[in-house]
This record gives sequence, C-alpha cells and structure tokens, in this order.
Amino acid sequence: MKKSESGFTLIELIVAAAIASAMVGTTGAMTWRIMTDTQRANDYLTTAHSAEVAAFWIGRDTAMADTVITTGLVSPELLTLGWTEWNYGSSSIYHTVTYSVENTTDGIGTLKRFYEKSTGENSTLRIADHIYYNANDTAGTTITSFGNKVLSLKVISKYGTAQVTQESKTYPRPNFLIR
Repeated sequence: MKKSESGFTLIELIVAAAIASAMVGTTGAMTWRIMTDTQRANDYLTTAHSAEVAAFWIGRDTAMADTVITTGLVSPELLTLGWTEWNYGSSSIYHTVTYSVENTTDGIGTLKRFYEKSTGENSTLRIADHIYYNANDTAGTTITSFGNKVLSLKVISKYGTAQVTQESKTYPRPNFLIR
C-alpha cells in the first residue's frame, strides 16, 4: 500500500466494531432496565390506587352508618352497613350497603358496593379491582372488624409484581337523633 493511499487497518476496524457492540449492548441493557422499572412502578401505582379507593368508599359509608356488620356474613361478603336518614319521623328512609369481593381468580377479585334504599333506589358499583380476598387466609387477606365503636379495615391489593396494604380505622356516626 502506498503512503498516499488512506484507509482503515484491520485492527482499527476490530476496535470500532468492539466499541459499537459495547454501545449496542449498553443501550439494550438500559432499555430493558427502564421498561422493567416502568412496569414495576405501574404495578405499584395500580395496586395503591385500588387499595386507596376501596378504603375511601368503605370509610365514607361507615361514617354515615349506625349499623356495622362484619361477622356472620357469607363469603364473598366483606361488610354490611346500614343507616337511617335523620329527622324523617315516621317516614324514615333506610339505607343498606354491602361490600363484597367478587369474580376472584387466585384470590384476586373486584370490590363491589351493593346499595339499597327503602324508597326502591338500588345500585351496584364496581369500587376497585385487584383486591386480594381469601377467607382461609385470615392473616393476609382483605378483612374488616368492628369493636369499641371503630371499624378496622385492611385492604390488600395485588397486581403484577406489586402488593399494597391499606389500613384504616373509621368511627361510624353516633346513634342518636338531633331534635
């Protein structure tokens, strides 16, 4: 080869190929890591949202309730609440709300709210998905208990690789009439 001719030597080409391979490998690893971390974050946000929404609705209804039933319910029922609208005298309006976890697969189901009103207005509302409920797993399941005038609630939500536990305590309304 003449000195005036220019080009790359075999060693230069091998070094360039090695650098390019390292860059492609690093880029691939970073992309995989970002996708994995994003999926984990999405799983966590989905479970946290489900648990918080469930706790909000149950707490909201409990604050209005003058009757709280957590025992003697038939699975998948989780909680039954009842209240009477105040200041209605002989034409009182009664409300009943029952929460249950339905359509479970491997213990993961949908929290539903069944609402009945003595005037005939009934509705069913899907509150949250990804709720873990297994009546045989008393330590690790979504559960309610009522004692000392306080409803204790533990909501377990599972989705993908994430699990979130939301615990709360709610006082039902006092059982007295304002005149």
